Amino acid sequence: LPPTPQPLYPIDAMNQQAETVETPRPRRKWRRRFALVALVLMLGLGGLVAALPALLSSNTGRQWVVGQVNGYIPGRLSVETWRLGWRGGQRVEGVKLLDPAGEPVVTVGALALPDQSLWSLMWSYQKLGAIDGRDIDVHYVQYEDGTTNFTRSLQKQREAAPRPPAPPKTRTPEPRATPTPFSTDLRLENVRPPVAA
Repeated sequence: LPPTPQPLYPIDAMNQQAETVETPRPRRKWRRRFALVALVLMLGLGGLVAALPALLSSNTGRQWVVGQVNGYIPGRLSVETWRLGWRGGQRVEGVKLLDPAGEPVVTVGALALPDQSLWSLMWSYQKLGAIDGRDIDVHYVQYEDGTTNFTRSLQKQREAAPRPPAPPKTRTPEPRATPTPFSTDLRLENVRPPVAA
């Protein structure tokens, strides 16, 4: 005959249930996954920042930046090439600024900042160091209304809206802050003086 099971007393039943219930595992897998995702994101962001000058120096990057600038000015800016670097000098070649009618305003064959890296330009942009310019051609035109081809090329014309009369001034104006001076060593070759039309 098979043995008959012994009846369980309430205390024995509670101990048996406690043994069958699994204790929850610590959430180590979640922490590991989070740390791995954070590490991958940081490495990806670091790689993107390190590659940023190369990306902007590419044809696509240069066209994107020039397109953004052209969206803010009525004239047209074009740049043939530029070479940017976090640690090396910066060089721009074939810069042309055209007015809204398509007439040249400024043409620069080459412009270089041999002593400046992008890091130094970001943190101390007032100290430009040496600037080497070559084949610079400036066409300066002043129109009858007092504007110039530079202002027409770089500033969007604002529609003249009627202004309410200004209230009378009762207080003295505060002095303006003195702008931070720039320091540079400018070296130019083959510069044609501005031509007034």
